[in-house]
Amino acid sequence: MRLVQVAKLGNTALVETLLEAGADPNVRDPVLNLTVTHDAARDGFRDTVRVLLDHDADPDLTDERGNLPLHLAAREGHLQVVQLLIQHTTDPRAVNGQGYSAGELALHHGKIDIFNFIQEYLSSH
Repeated sequence: MRLVQVAKLGNTALVETLLEAGADPNVRDPVLNLTVTHDAARDGFRDTVRVLLDHDADPDLTDERGNLPLHLAAREGHLQVVQLLIQHTTDPRAVNGQGYSAGELALHHGKIDIFNFIQEYLSSH
């Protein structure tokens, strides 16, 4: 069921209802190969990302540019989403198609708090 792709991502209850009704959180959009987790992470919807993960969304899927949801959240500066996703991502050091890790994307885009958090997380794990 592709309904999750068109849901208003900030409406966590709606997303959860769609997932409980059988919507697949890992369906990709046909243009950029994004999952709804990519969209929610990029836009900073932490609660929606949490619900997606609770319903078997795969945080290790990449978009057509090799970005994990973690990359997009880091690039856009969504610290709470990064804090959530980094715990569920198999390899938080993974690089995207341009050769950037999530931490490097954060640094490149001036998200110093995100960069620092990722560095501290990686050094302790």
